Amino acid sequence: MDHKIPTLISPEKSKEKIQKSSSELITVTEEKKKYKERNNLVTKLLKEVNESQKYFDTLPKIAEEYVEFKKALDKCTKRLEELDNHLNYLRDLYDLADEFHVPIPDEVMNDYYNFSDALTVLQSSVERLNSDIRNEVNEPWLTDAQSNSHEVKVFLKDLNERLINCHEKSNLYKSYQKFFRVEVTKFDLLEEASEAVRLRILLWDSLDEWDKNIQCWEEDNFQNLDVEKVNAFLALNLKYLMQFKKGLSDCELINTLKEKVYSFKDIMPTIITLRNPDLRVQHWHKIEQLLGVKFPQNEPLTLEMLKEYDTFTYSSSLAEISGQASSEAILEALLKKVEDSWKGLDLIVLPYKDYNDVYILGSLEDIQLVIEEVNINLNTIITSKHVGLIKSRVMDWIKSMELITEILSEWTTCQTNWIYLESIFAAPDIQRQLPNETKMFNQVNRSWKNIMKNVSKNPMALTTCTDHKLLNIFKKNNQLLDQILLCLEAYLESKRVIFPRFYFLSNEELIEIIAQARNPRAVQPHMSKCFDAIWRIQFDNDNEIGIPTVNDNNSPTDIIAMISSERELVKFSMEVKARGNVEFWLYRVEEAMVDTLRSLMAVAIGEYDKVPRNKWVLMHSGQVK
Repeated sequence: MDHKIPTLISPEKSKEKIQKSSSELITVTEEKKKYKERNNLVTKLLKEVNESQKYFDTLPKIAEEYVEFKKALDKCTKRLEELDNHLNYLRDLYDLADEFHVPIPDEVMNDYYNFSDALTVLQSSVERLNSDIRNEVNEPWLTDAQSNSHEVKVFLKDLNERLINCHEKSNLYKSYQKFFRVEVTKFDLLEEASEAVRLRILLWDSLDEWDKNIQCWEEDNFQNLDVEKVNAFLALNLKYLMQFKKGLSDCELINTLKEKVYSFKDIMPTIITLRNPDLRVQHWHKIEQLLGVKFPQNEPLTLEMLKEYDTFTYSSSLAEISGQASSEAILEALLKKVEDSWKGLDLIVLPYKDYNDVYILGSLEDIQLVIEEVNINLNTIITSKHVGLIKSRVMDWIKSMELITEILSEWTTCQTNWIYLESIFAAPDIQRQLPNETKMFNQVNRSWKNIMKNVSKNPMALTTCTDHKLLNIFKKNNQLLDQILLCLEAYLESKRVIFPRFYFLSNEELIEIIAQARNPRAVQPHMSKCFDAIWRIQFDNDNEIGIPTVNDNNSPTDIIAMISSERELVKFSMEVKARGNVEFWLYRVEEAMVDTLRSLMAVAIGEYDKVPRNKWVLMHSGQVK
């Protein structure tokens, strides 16, 4: 029902009329006008007050009526001040009439007195109704710890549903007001009541939920306790307590919840400590020794048991044990990382030249990187004070890394020397000249091929490089290769002693010449190093620059001339046979060079004074002039 309060004459305009001169007021015309005006005003005001009082005497029963009732009450609260001004205005009128002895009928005076009394009653009713709405949600029994929680919840639920309906209606009317572009009503009292009800419902629900969860957690297996869920629930209730502190007056119910929450908050760090997933059997044994109890074996450990054992008084010692468990877990994870780094790591095996079933190692860069990383991790683990339980495993890995490093070192050394010597001892001339060294090399060669053939089938680095037998084989092979290298060095030195110009050549160049001893032309690329002014030597059937003119599979044996870097050809005075060891016939070539130049110089000197100089220069070789 929409109660409409009529709009009356403004008190300010009426007072202006009172202030007119007394001569005007006592005229007959004005007297009649005033008389009629006050009679109409009193009647209207009395009717308005009575209708309002009658409306407020009937309390709303449904949400829609409550919304209308609340709107009328807010409107009437503001209207009361205007009505009071009207009453004062009427009082001034009657006082003025009495002063000038204007007669007033009894029924009019009765209406005036009735209006005054009715207005007083209406003011009291409005104040009471406003107070009732606020007091309904602020009843002390709604936050009394001794109240029946079920009854309180039922009452608050009903009250909340009523407020929700009111909210819906208020939102509807607000939308109407916005649509018609009129001032939007603020339902402050409704908002305050809704917030008060919400906090009281939340308070009772929080208490029940807290007791329910704590009981569940205390009786459940402690090892199944979800610490994150518990911690989140604790943080949520701490947040609720802050809301209660701001929105509700202090009461026993809030203090009860606060005591429970903060009491649990004190033991929460220890709960987190004991729920450390890194705690192992040995750590729980230490905890038992610390508490002086033996945890039951036939039933699960619970939070309630831990409280009975006074566990939470040893928070500092328990934190130390938990920290040790975490450190040990980190070390174990680091050791597992070491172990996993070798899984699937294979040696790179490559075929050697065009040989069948002959292989060599490829790049070891990846393996070296793993070794460096593993050594760093192992040093970190072994230097930790919590390494005790895994120390033996760590020491085994350290020894394995040392073995792997040593094997790879011996392996690469063996491979380098084997590749160097393989091309040398593949030459029949070297085999003929170094029979003992060839025998030793063949032994190493067979061993190398067998090892690499097996590795090509199973290239797993960790398995292969931790074989002590393999290390011993490589050490033995390297000893043989070192001995072969020493013998080879001595052999090359013997060649240089016979033909000192071999000192101008490296070991590889000299070996290249020796390995092709049956092919005298093999010395041609190295002649410029052995002799400063000699480019090549000319064999029989060679052209003027030392290039063979006839394709003959037979090796040439006659050396007939020498060719300078300027391509000047000087015939030897006597042919040199390229037979036997290369150092011997090269020595004879050197002698032939000297003899040839000596004889040419003798001829040149004899003709020096007989032939004009310009002709003499062109007649003789450059080395003679």
